[in-house]
Amino acid sequence: MGVGKDIMEKEMEMDREMEMDREMEMDREMEMDRELKRENEIQDKMPDDDALEALLNEQLKKQVRSDYRRSLGNEACRRYKE
Repeated sequence: MGVGKDIMEKEMEMDREMEMDREMEMDREMEMDRELKRENEIQDKMPDDDALEALLNEQLKKQVRSDYRRSLGNEACRRYKE
């Protein structure tokens, strides 16, 4: 009778371990799903290529204007000093 009980206990232990393994795998899958969802949300928030190009063009225009104004100011200052 003791041998049968030992076998049953070992089977129960194996069942518990298998259940824990399944739960851990489910947790890993859920975490991966959450991570993918976060990455997709971040990707959705990023501007598309056209919007990004327009933004860069606007920044470039502002920088050119700023550089031009600065050079005009430097030229006026140089002429004033002469």
